[in-house]
Amino acid sequence: ACGSCKSPLASVTAGQCICAAPNVMLGTGDCITCSTFCSSCFGTSNTQCSTCRNNLQISGGVCGCSAGNYLNTGSNTCNTCHSTCSTCNGAASNNCLSCPGDSYLLSNFACSCNFGKFGTPGACQNCDNSCFTCSGTATNACLTCKPNASWSGGSCTCNSGYVRDTTTGDCVRCHFSC
Repeated sequence: ACGSCKSPLASVTAGQCICAAPNVMLGTGDCITCSTFCSSCFGTSNTQCSTCRNNLQISGGVCGCSAGNYLNTGSNTCNTCHSTCSTCNGAASNNCLSCPGDSYLLSNFACSCNFGKFGTPGACQNCDNSCFTCSGTATNACLTCKPNASWSGGSCTCNSGYVRDTTTGDCVRCHFSC
């Protein structure tokens, strides 16, 4: 049993030297500080955490943020992503890494509603089914049209020889007998 410890960062507890958190004892008896993300650890790597600091979550020895949050490296805390992002690496709307199911990731790392929808990612609304893209739900809010249709004044009209399928809004070729 120990009466004193080699490392000044350790103290004797129940006859053993224990390093004060957030430190870990090496095989040499020296205490070394855990990764800045760990509040306790079993090694010095950021993949060897036992528990995490602040509001970080642990998974397989790694401390990180839950979905919808990102790690603020200045404060080592998790901050909330922009409301249009599912996952992110910063607070801005163009720091998205993934988007809600009703939207997709643009090349500038912002989310945009899927085609046929408009509004705010995560709360996108359906366009009129005659539109490919739109600015609202009305039949005259189309920005672009589906194939075989022409745009005029915000509305999409099927081209000559085509008729609108009322279920899908697609312009389908007229029956050969027409």
